[in-house]
Amino acid sequence: MANIIKTILECQDITKVWENEESEVVAIKNLSIEVKEGEVLAIIGPSGCGKSTLLEVLAGLELPTSGLVQSHSNNSMGTRKDVTLINQRLYLFDWVTVRGNIELPLRWFGIPAKERQERSFIMIERLGLKGFENIYPYQLSAGMQHRAAIARALILEPKVLLMDESLGSLDSQTRMLMQKFLLDVINETKTTLVYVTHLIDEAVFLADRVVVLKARPGRIKETILIELSKPRDRYSSEFELLSKKIFDLVTEEVGSIL
Repeated sequence: MANIIKTILECQDITKVWENEESEVVAIKNLSIEVKEGEVLAIIGPSGCGKSTLLEVLAGLELPTSGLVQSHSNNSMGTRKDVTLINQRLYLFDWVTVRGNIELPLRWFGIPAKERQERSFIMIERLGLKGFENIYPYQLSAGMQHRAAIARALILEPKVLLMDESLGSLDSQTRMLMQKFLLDVINETKTTLVYVTHLIDEAVFLADRVVVLKARPGRIKETILIELSKPRDRYSSEFELLSKKIFDLVTEEVGSIL
């Protein structure tokens, strides 16, 4: 019998309107998407097409103006332990040690000190932070800061990790190393990943599916299935063909707003 792949997070016909006294902006319009358990889903599109807004809605940090967002275990909105978001800014606290930063979500949920220590020890080992746990984030390299942020996001054992351009501040070499590292971590932890990026190469390298959004308001233009084995060869003809296909789709949308 074929394995049935479960939908773990979805939004149905959602619209999100940002408004104030003077104007309103429709960031997302009538967008529906399903996230499958265990997959890496990349979201790409022109600047201003609602990518970050979509992640905030999926995370429960923002309510959709209309439509439904549903997680695998919770039909209502509101911040959830099973869905975690890492923003473009990592929001590590420089006056708190690496271990302290990693344990913060456990403190917020009232986890006892002994369990916090046990769980943070596991994450420190898993993320390659052993020996750095008692120093401060500003003393770490950029790559190690990202490891700490990922450790903090995963310590609550979320089913879905949302990342919004979270590797964007890294230089190209470190970024490519972190992409491979990220895939290894989510594979080990069995975490589903939804990853927003503006880099086509990154989307093809990471994702099982790539969702291309139209220019604002954000709607799905096309979903591309990436069936290349991992780890992927960025210089293979198959990789380049998929990259060009996505490039052409995004370029059409960029051209429509220039």
